[in-house]
Amino acid sequence: MKNILLIVLQFVLLITNGQARGKISRIKYSGQIKSDQDSIKLFAAWYPNYIMGTMQDAEYQLRYVTLDKAGKFKFSLPAIDRPGRILIAEYVTNTIICDYQLMEPGDSISIFADIKNGGENVDLQFSGKGSGKYNCGWALSQIPFDIYTRKQVEQKIQLADSISSIKFEIMERYKSKLSPLIYSILKADITGKINNDILFSQFGQIIDWGIVKNGDISDTNKSILNKISSRKQPVSNDVASLSKDYIPYLYNKLKVEMVLSNKTGSVNYVLFYNKIKQQYSGSLRDKLLSYFLLYDLDLTGVFSKVTDEEYTKCLKDGLTAVKTPWLKSYVNRQYNARAKGGKAFNFLLPADSSNKKIQLSDFKGKVILLDIWSYQCTGCYKFAQTFHAKIWPLFKTDSNFVVVSMMIDGSTKESYMRRLRAEGNVHYTFPDYINLFGGRDISMGREIEKAYNLSVYPTILLIGKNNKIFSSRVPTPLEHDDPNIERLIELIKEALKIS
Repeated sequence: MKNILLIVLQFVLLITNGQARGKISRIKYSGQIKSDQDSIKLFAAWYPNYIMGTMQDAEYQLRYVTLDKAGKFKFSLPAIDRPGRILIAEYVTNTIICDYQLMEPGDSISIFADIKNGGENVDLQFSGKGSGKYNCGWALSQIPFDIYTRKQVEQKIQLADSISSIKFEIMERYKSKLSPLIYSILKADITGKINNDILFSQFGQIIDWGIVKNGDISDTNKSILNKISSRKQPVSNDVASLSKDYIPYLYNKLKVEMVLSNKTGSVNYVLFYNKIKQQYSGSLRDKLLSYFLLYDLDLTGVFSKVTDEEYTKCLKDGLTAVKTPWLKSYVNRQYNARAKGGKAFNFLLPADSSNKKIQLSDFKGKVILLDIWSYQCTGCYKFAQTFHAKIWPLFKTDSNFVVVSMMIDGSTKESYMRRLRAEGNVHYTFPDYINLFGGRDISMGREIEKAYNLSVYPTILLIGKNNKIFSSRVPTPLEHDDPNIERLIELIKEALKIS
């Protein structure tokens, strides 16, 4: 009997991993939002194919939901054939109603939310077809887990075990209202999130930046990692591949393992890629490889020293290594957008306040430093000010070099003009550059986001004289004594040498 049940569960998992398809159905939402604030603004972001939650248009679609005077709303999502995720939030009070909630084909959910005291108190109820997992998700989110209140790893693991038990007890109360697959994914989410939190509390500097201090590479830390890894984790590879939180846990654990086993205390990009290929298989390997190849934030941190050649090599290999069709399509998109020698996107955008249209091909024969930034971004203005003070003076008289600075986000033209005027003496760009606006109501801006898979700002690209990508791994100095200054100077000189 146990063998029969195992076969049934494996078949269910096979369907949801895209190797077989389930019934395609739309998802419907309706309900009412009440608030003690002057206004209510509701938005929804849905993820039919969740990887890391950052790639708009590729991973998710965003919409603002219209409410009537009574706060009632109704909307539906495109049909899906496997579980996805949805984020629903009230913008004014920053109240999360659905926090990357699992959704299934055919869900028809009614939501009632009463938001009080600016979001401090929320009465939230879900009803309708498929609502069990929503009520379960909300109940789970109300259990706090602050790992940083404990100093010793044994205390952290003890707290983690206690919180896990409480959350698993909540799940048992809802088990009859959850499909076997959703139940398994939620358990993986809980385990992955808690383990990842412990991992970050112990090895955060290694995970984010690859920073290793004296004593980090020690038997003690290896023992700590083993204790974290040995927490009971009844998670199959197929379920792990569908979990929002288990994937980043495995990914970060592998980074720490490689640093602690490497006497130099660093993580090589190509070796890390190959480690995933060797250590995992099937749908879990596909998901981890895709996560790694698409996670731009690590390219500014722990893997910041990867060369264009190494990066392109891994992307190219990923085109054949990743087998899951929808994940392969994302890797292919990243390869086309970022691989060295690829054709740069020929944008067409209005310039500064003149509205004169400028396109990439206007600069053929010149080396272009393309600085893509957003309205509220500390790293964006730090890069702009460092570049202008330390690097621009060396190249400003070279007629073969141009800086194209474009704001790409949902901000208004008025906001963009404030940045051009450097209000508050904060410089995101300078009059010496070609300044372009790709914000709100500029459809080309959204095309640029999609073409370059933008998820991190600033994104800096160096485009060669042939309008092809010379480097998407541009060193990004943020301070006046940053060693990346010299690296970027040499990269620009190298690009200028090529005819």
